[in-house]
Amino acid sequence: MPESASAELSSRGMALVEGTINDFRSIIVLEPDG
Repeated sequence: MPESASAELSSRGMALVEGTINDFRSIIVLEPDG
């Protein structure tokens, strides 16, 4: 993910992200790189 988006996360650990793409609800876990 772009550094600017990573800076918006509340934690340097795993972050749960919920969203909708093309009317498909998705819940994913983002993990920091490095």
